[in-house]
Amino acid sequence: MATADSLSLFTGLGLSEHKARETLKNAALSAQLREAATQAQRTLGSAIDKATGTLLYGLASRLRDPRRLSFLVSYVADKKIHTEPQLSAALEYVRSHPLDPIDTADFERECGVGIVVTPEQIEEAVEVTINRHRPQLLEERYHFNMGLLMGERACEGAALLSSHAFSSGVIRGSRQRGRSPLKRGLALAGLAQ
Repeated sequence: MATADSLSLFTGLGLSEHKARETLKNAALSAQLREAATQAQRTLGSAIDKATGTLLYGLASRLRDPRRLSFLVSYVADKKIHTEPQLSAALEYVRSHPLDPIDTADFERECGVGIVVTPEQIEEAVEVTINRHRPQLLEERYHFNMGLLMGERACEGAALLSSHAFSSGVIRGSRQRGRSPLKRGLALAGLAQ
């Protein structure tokens, strides 16, 4: 496929022109992405939305076993895998199950295929998680490692992040309220006991 055709195909997936040109410099990645896009177009037609294009790029760039490309592209094209966490779970599944055949029921269960999470369910899960860490969150406030909360298995990251940020901000309160120097700062100054 000519470079101009590949560039057009990649920008049609939602990649910026700069990102598409960078992708073309990597022969293995561009070949795998071209194959993934071509397979997806068989299902979706020539127009692939940006969200699907992003998933296809993530799939092509992270998939180590090209034998699984068609299998995974079919799930992305059919919108059975439609979020980044699902794609990550799918890639992890095919890495950990290299032998044929793939147990599709087990694969779908591990990847969350068919599971739709509502904003209310996200809020409920965030509330449970926040309540589990509430004592530590209140004590450490803005020094609390939010990665502990974000690292828990969850749905789409953006929705979860905004809900976490709101909930934890309400609990922690103003940054200025009850502000005290860090213990580490005191230790460095030789003032800690």
